[in-house]
Amino acid sequence: MAEVTMPKFQLTLFIAGKNAHAERIVSGVHRMMVNAAAEYELTVCDILEEPQIAEKEKVMATPTLVLSSPPPCRRVVGDVSDPARVLSYLGIPSGGSRSEPGRHGTGKPP
Repeated sequence: MAEVTMPKFQLTLFIAGKNAHAERIVSGVHRMMVNAAAEYELTVCDILEEPQIAEKEKVMATPTLVLSSPPPCRRVVGDVSDPARVLSYLGIPSGGSRSEPGRHGTGKPP
């Protein structure tokens, strides 16, 4: 039987400024992905330092967490403090395997 490999999740977290609140958000996202046993790459983009990226990605509020790979692309805007809801919406079950579309999420942001 062939071994099933987990996809590497490509995430971008958009924050506004480097402060204690932003650091808590970044740490929380890292902790969420480690606890989900998911292989991931997280890029943090400070929209105050790189507004052109935020404009290109149409980021209107922070924090915004974007899952760009594997498809489908999804984003969570605002509160990312509830790991179960965020993972469910992104389609990343806490066991670490990619879910079928709609199996874990409601199609609505948390």
